[in-house]
Amino acid sequence: MHKSAIIPVVLILLSLVSCRDAVSESSQKYNSENILGEWYSGEIGGSFYFDDDNNFSLRVDVTGTMYIDENNIAHIAGSDDDFSDNCHFDGKNYSFEVNGFDMLTMSREESSDSAFGQYTLKSGILYDELSSVHGDLSDRYSIIADKDVFTAQIRMCEYSVNDNIITFSGDDLSFFGAEEGTVSIFNFAIENNVLTLVGSDNTLVFSKVN
Repeated sequence: MHKSAIIPVVLILLSLVSCRDAVSESSQKYNSENILGEWYSGEIGGSFYFDDDNNFSLRVDVTGTMYIDENNIAHIAGSDDDFSDNCHFDGKNYSFEVNGFDMLTMSREESSDSAFGQYTLKSGILYDELSSVHGDLSDRYSIIADKDVFTAQIRMCEYSVNDNIITFSGDDLSFFGAEEGTVSIFNFAIENNVLTLVGSDNTLVFSKVN
């Protein structure tokens, strides 16, 4: 290995050792409230979300496929076509069809004049794409619609916190390298908006998304 290539590797290893030491030596006690919200992992280039119902979810920016504007009209990325007549929104339910083809169907509990908000994804091309990777479970997929930004949220598993230990359990623990029906356990600590999880086989580092 070239000398210039050795230095970054050494720095990464030292960083991981430092993270492990910080977690093992932390005297502060953490609870579920400390980890609520969105955290970004540079290692995987994606975000994860801890909600107050003990769900751990993956968040993926899908604006590159489609999005909704401030007039509640859907747009397909890369297309200049006007889809005003193809979108139907009643405050709770949103559907987008092109030539009889289901592009997007989603619903939410609370009604609003604006289509922006969080929905349960029911069907459409985004649903098909997510299902091809994560399985066909309609209540598992959500869409968060903001102005010109579309985010898919995939519920991965459940989590629980006890002192400085977080346990992940459920059907999809693939991110942690664990099999279905098992659990994945980490020690963790938070410092300067950085969440560090240290397991028996790996260390995961996340930064808080404001």
